[in-house]
Amino acid sequence: MDTTICLVRHGETIANHEGRLQGRETRPLTELGRRQSQWCANFLARYEWDVIATSPTRRAHDSALIVTHRVGLAHVEVMAEFEAREPGAAYQLTVEERARSFPNGNIPGAEPRPVVQERAMRGMHHLIARHTGKRLILVSHREVLHLIFAAITNGALGTGRTKLASGSASLVHYRDGVWEVEWYNGVGHLEALT
Repeated sequence: MDTTICLVRHGETIANHEGRLQGRETRPLTELGRRQSQWCANFLARYEWDVIATSPTRRAHDSALIVTHRVGLAHVEVMAEFEAREPGAAYQLTVEERARSFPNGNIPGAEPRPVVQERAMRGMHHLIARHTGKRLILVSHREVLHLIFAAITNGALGTGRTKLASGSASLVHYRDGVWEVEWYNGVGHLEALT
């Protein structure tokens, strides 16, 4: 039985705008981030959905609430498996600052990517087990979503290879142990915001 999952990246925050790692920080969406989430919700409202799940981190949860209201679902499943990666000593650093401070890529206190990927995929399989054959929306974070895509495409998509815009939506299917990506980093619904 085919289970469909729309993977949504949360809307923009100040840290996203500045290019800084925020980890599990609880700052709100920017005005643009709220509009990105609303436009994504408007796009998703064209289709029928059964369940929405999200990270407990505020920016993802706030984005999920915007989507939930628009697509007509009653509640959001909050799942720790989809929480943002803990950035450790890289917290609030830009890409350039991280490269200077940690040239070998080893960041003290950062949650290892394989650990994040394992917990995110565990969350994906929990969602599928509970909602087999349904149409799901998952709102999470760029790095978490990249790691999910890296796992389900054997590295063809994901971290270091592809981009996921704030407010973007990607559609995947799971059937009989096989993943299929229908579309990735869909941003057509955001064009009016640029």
